[in-house]
Amino acid sequence: VLIVAKDTVKHEVPLCLGLGPRRNKARLVPCFEEWVPQTFSPKWETGAVILEETMLHTRWNIGPCSKDGTLERNTETAELIMTPGNFSAIGPRCMLTQADGIREGRCLDGENGMQDTPGGTSQIFPCAK
Repeated sequence: VLIVAKDTVKHEVPLCLGLGPRRNKARLVPCFEEWVPQTFSPKWETGAVILEETMLHTRWNIGPCSKDGTLERNTETAELIMTPGNFSAIGPRCMLTQADGIREGRCLDGENGMQDTPGGTSQIFPCAK
């Protein structure tokens, strides 16, 4: 999946969660290669994209997820909708792993550096088993 920054979906250059040119820091990067024409259909985010047109290190696998609550994709908006479960107010927790490139299979540590203030550094690490 591509994880697109919601406020950039309609921009000429939408931004996705991805990796920079070096190291393991996650950041917002262009979703598509520079040579891809900026002629997106009005609801492009709800359909499929051409794999070869997306930037390397912007594709993610989601799961497995914990069982308390649900996470579903809204087919109208492409947003993920979280429903809390009986035991967790935040809903299920899911692994996010890199889908391709030299860091394929590595996990996003979404809580690293975000304890005190939003916007902290997130890193990609080998997943704990």
